[in-house]
Amino acid sequence: MSIPEYIDIRLQTPYPLIAGIQPPVTYERLKAEKMIRAAAPPEPKYTPYLNPAEVLDNETGRMEIMYAEKLADLGMAVTKVLEPNKIGKSTEYPYQLFTGRQRFFMQSSFTDDPITVKLSGETPATRLNPAQAKRLGLAEGEMVEVFNDRGHVVTRLVLDESVPDGTVHVWFGWRRRQFEEGTYAEITHQCAGQDSQGPLEDKWFADWLAAGHHPNPYVEAMSSLTGSTDCYWDSWCDIRKFDRAITPNPQTTIVKEA
Repeated sequence: MSIPEYIDIRLQTPYPLIAGIQPPVTYERLKAEKMIRAAAPPEPKYTPYLNPAEVLDNETGRMEIMYAEKLADLGMAVTKVLEPNKIGKSTEYPYQLFTGRQRFFMQSSFTDDPITVKLSGETPATRLNPAQAKRLGLAEGEMVEVFNDRGHVVTRLVLDESVPDGTVHVWFGWRRRQFEEGTYAEITHQCAGQDSQGPLEDKWFADWLAAGHHPNPYVEAMSSLTGSTDCYWDSWCDIRKFDRAITPNPQTTIVKEA
């Protein structure tokens, strides 16, 4: 069968937003019209979170966005900014690592596609605020090494005012072989855990389990991120101009792919 024939089979679904469209959606109709409105209810769309008669499955029966009663004893009933666990608390590694992903990749997918690679700058990069780079004596385009006691990664440097001073941004998703040396994954936590969580995260996670959810939040469509992504936020690091004469941290085994 051809791809259009498979698409037509997929469109024969009982899913109401598609099944309720008249005339029915077909590959040829999509090809001709380009865009077809789903069989959604007329505006305003129904949402249970805006329905005062809706009772949610928690202690208060409310959607606790502005005020969470269960966090009152932790001083977080009303949301406030918490200080990151590690930023600025190490004289040896004074900067906060951030591993944000590329716009044209999906996690590490499409990192071998020449089109998306070109759109993403052709090679991995580390981004710094220009003021921070000036203090460190680093210039646009030169090779830099980001490192800590776990490992290191070597890329070209890009200066970008959108990167907050005090942070180091290494693009996420590229394959190890695409880096000059190392990889961003070397300098993050191996795995998030209770050593990097506080009472607030522990409370959310305990409630999550008590409600009968899976202990790995990603299994349930990322409905809760507690304990899963802190490894990408609480990693301290330092940065310097890359010098091949400097020996990598002896505690780290650097594996270079062919």
